[in-house]
Amino acid sequence: LLTCLGIENRPVVSKSMNHVWNQVKIEGQYYHVDLTWDDPVLSEINAGVPGRVAHKYFLLSDEKLGADHEDYTASYPCASSRFDERAWQKSNARFVFASGGWYCYMNGCLYSYDSVSDTLRSVYETGDVWPVLDRPGAYYTESYSGLAAYGGRLIFNSPSAVYAYDIKTGEIECLY
Repeated sequence: LLTCLGIENRPVVSKSMNHVWNQVKIEGQYYHVDLTWDDPVLSEINAGVPGRVAHKYFLLSDEKLGADHEDYTASYPCASSRFDERAWQKSNARFVFASGGWYCYMNGCLYSYDSVSDTLRSVYETGDVWPVLDRPGAYYTESYSGLAAYGGRLIFNSPSAVYAYDIKTGEIECLY
């Protein structure tokens, strides 16, 4: 898929880990991308929790990846640490690109991502979180919420409603 999108990439192999991931070239620099370990089904962070995705192993340097990946053979060094500590790595929510910006919904709040300052900015707060049914007062973080872009709006859900957020005007509409 990366090749089809015109993104230069190479496989990275660790025989001792019995594992393969990718190197990708972004703006002239190579980075590690391990989609397997960020997979919502297989990831230790996300184990068995539908709707969650991780970004912990996305665009990492050799140094950062080396903390838990070992004995691998890569085509090129991944020396740049530009993306080693980014806001998206602390999120288990899916991100959507719409109208020139990145957005995510987690913990009852819709956020826009500012790549220059590497911050998440709240654009709308529902305050609505997913309760853990057998544990009063406990709730799931970032789980079970969908987020999609359609017609200049972000469509997302909380446990009790479905919303449409107009990206241009900032207006919110409760659809259900």
